[in-house]
Amino acid sequence: GATVNFQSLETNQTTLSTTLLLQTNLNQCCIQSIRAAGESNDYNSILLTLQAVIAANTSSQSRLVVETRVFLEAFRALQSTNAGLSKLRTAWKLFVALDPWKLFVDYVRESEQEQSVGASELNAMINAMGSRGRTRMALDLFYSCTSSGEEADEDGNGGIQIQPDAYTASALFRVLEQSFDSIATNNRNS
Repeated sequence: GATVNFQSLETNQTTLSTTLLLQTNLNQCCIQSIRAAGESNDYNSILLTLQAVIAANTSSQSRLVVETRVFLEAFRALQSTNAGLSKLRTAWKLFVALDPWKLFVDYVRESEQEQSVGASELNAMINAMGSRGRTRMALDLFYSCTSSGEEADEDGNGGIQIQPDAYTASALFRVLEQSFDSIATNNRNS
């Protein structure tokens, strides 16, 4: 008959518990670091933190999975800084252009979260672009991330598919409202 090595099972559970603890601590530490950098208007630290997170996530020796919330916090923090559009796009490309995107999807499926992967991050990017007066870019980002086929890969989004949520519509309407207000203000001043 088959024998079960209980010592091996116990070691695997301990390793899994340690990995989950490290993963949770890494994510919380990165989120706090990103928030602090955003509050001090240090967009370079935000981008460096994202690069370090990706390095930790893609290391061949690491089994850590970085939560997409780290990127959500980064997009929100970048919005509160005076970072230019190129910094926002760099952060977005870090989010979508790497293999860890597949890990994010698998992790979310395993944890059975209700919200689709990327919807919150997409909303944060739409808001960040809108706050910089880039309405057309925000609409293009929405279209490229929610379209299928070749359109989805034209803007360097890695061909990802994001299922928008109700907040996505709200973010789009807010960006359009800001655009209309800006046009109305310019017309009054002319």
